[in-house]
Amino acid sequence: MNKAALAWIGLALCTVAAAPPPAGESPYGGVPPTSGRIYHIEYLRAFPGKTGDYDHFVKTVFRPMLDAMVARGIWLKYSFLTVPYHGVPPCADYTHVFVAQLRGFAALDDEQRAWTELQKRFHPDEAERRRLFDDELPKIREMVREEFLQDFDWK
Repeated sequence: MNKAALAWIGLALCTVAAAPPPAGESPYGGVPPTSGRIYHIEYLRAFPGKTGDYDHFVKTVFRPMLDAMVARGIWLKYSFLTVPYHGVPPCADYTHVFVAQLRGFAALDDEQRAWTELQKRFHPDEAERRRLFDDELPKIREMVREEFLQDFDWK
């Protein structure tokens, strides 16, 4: 068989294998993404000696914006947690955990857009926004990982 025919057969097989799942099914199996509560979870690490600075940033800069995300209906509620023991992985490679309960998967589409709008609303001066979010924040904490989870179906 010539190379062109083999390439075409390979492409056809990949196309069949990559076909989307039937409507209502999750591409990974399990419960379709239209049921259950959805959570946005961020694992964050304040840099050594910067925990107090990060806590202050969360309380003074983030909190009004987080409350506004709830007021807009993007999130149903949120919580910011600290980790009492942070050591070497896997004990805890993060110092803070942020959890937001979303109104559904559709809210994921609105989340980043709304967050950007709120940054501009609460910090209208572009130089101040850059100082806070592009200069100050990266010096006091880093994102370890981010996850989107759904309630387990107990039925």
